[in-house]
Amino acid sequence: DRFCFLDKRRLNKQVIIVEYIILCFSLFSFFFSIGSENYVVRENIYVVFSGLMTLATLAIIYRFLRRREVLYNFAIVGSLLITLGSFLSILAYNSGGIHIAGISLHPISIFQLTVVLELLCFTTGLAFKSRLDAREQIISQQELIFRMTENQNLQLKLNTIRDDIARDLHDEVGSTLSSISMYSEAMQNSL
Repeated sequence: DRFCFLDKRRLNKQVIIVEYIILCFSLFSFFFSIGSENYVVRENIYVVFSGLMTLATLAIIYRFLRRREVLYNFAIVGSLLITLGSFLSILAYNSGGIHIAGISLHPISIFQLTVVLELLCFTTGLAFKSRLDAREQIISQQELIFRMTENQNLQLKLNTIRDDIARDLHDEVGSTLSSISMYSEAMQNSL
């Protein structure tokens, strides 16, 4: 159980690092596009970043595959999409673009499309996790209600037993006092 917790923490750190890399690249790309019109340098940086993202997502996919949980399947599909997008955008960059049905796709457009698809997968995964959490919460609440009902039933049984014991003691004490009273009267009459 401790290994599972440490593995989750390690996996979470890896995902956070990839998110920071994406954020840094996005900020760098934004400011570089404002400050420079050198498209060759920007596209070379983009190709290097896409290659790094491909390697990072493949590592995360491998970690997710080891987990074998439904929730991670959404992350795997999203990571495969971003990896495919990175690979296709590098391929498109090196071949001068990809042409499908008379439409020419720019490498950045390919990558952006796969990022949108990845976000859809992750959003679906988060919705699934939210639903799973809500279901677990309902189950735990039902279990709590069941335990409270059991405790109330036990309390009622204990109260019944206590009342029976009190009644028996009362009857026994009353019987003993009656016996003492009768013996006392009998002794007094005999004297």
